Amino acid sequence: MFKLIIDPTLHFEHAWAQLEALGLEILFGSQEEDHIEIVANIPDKAKLPSWVVSVETYSLPKIDWEKQWAEHGHNYRDGYVNLTLSEGQEKFLRLIPGPGFGDMSHPTTQLMIDMLSDDLTLEVQGDKVVLDIGCGSGILTLTAIALGATYAYGIDIDPQAIEHSLKNAALNFYTNQCEFFLPENLNFSKGLPHLILINMIQAEQQAAWESVQEKISTPYEVITSGILKDDREIYLSLIKRWGWSLKKEKEKNGWLSFHFTLN
Repeated sequence: MFKLIIDPTLHFEHAWAQLEALGLEILFGSQEEDHIEIVANIPDKAKLPSWVVSVETYSLPKIDWEKQWAEHGHNYRDGYVNLTLSEGQEKFLRLIPGPGFGDMSHPTTQLMIDMLSDDLTLEVQGDKVVLDIGCGSGILTLTAIALGATYAYGIDIDPQAIEHSLKNAALNFYTNQCEFFLPENLNFSKGLPHLILINMIQAEQQAAWESVQEKISTPYEVITSGILKDDREIYLSLIKRWGWSLKKEKEKNGWLSFHFTLN
């Protein structure tokens, strides 16, 4: 495992996408004031581009998740992140600190929940099944259930995130309304999804969607986030290839969220 220091003049998402194209397995990254840091596994024959300023061996530190969530998580008290999803209607969630992304501190998560609150069309007759791609802590999977979805699936490439999501589902008494899988094990046992959630940067969205789209044949809608405002047009050109039409969008702190329908 290695930590790569990237020239700050390069866009963070573009650096991420190009390194993935070279075969690097990226674990995480951050945009600092004067540089970009990306932690990744590097294939033996990978030739790194010139904008990688330095490479050093890196070992993951032991993370105190409770401390991290206490410092950054939304409305953290009594050992949990606490979410009020619908004022006056007693729709709440609690989340246990853990390795899954989604403590409500990042604008993209906030945007996704705003979109879900606005657009989870509960007036549609019959079942409303949701697929959360990249479920992390399970926050969006469980939010969808709290807002009226009849069933929800969550998938993530990180087994620790799956375990974290399962704990949060049990905490909120939603175990019988959701399932969590590694992508290769995805099984739509309770019916195909009508609404798909994707909160990732563009390069990750593309890889994740293309890995599951052949399994989905019913009409569906999609809510996404993880796209920077400056990359809007590039992203929407990609979406056209998937046959999605823009229905609605929101912006927060330079990040965008979109609601698409299938053409």
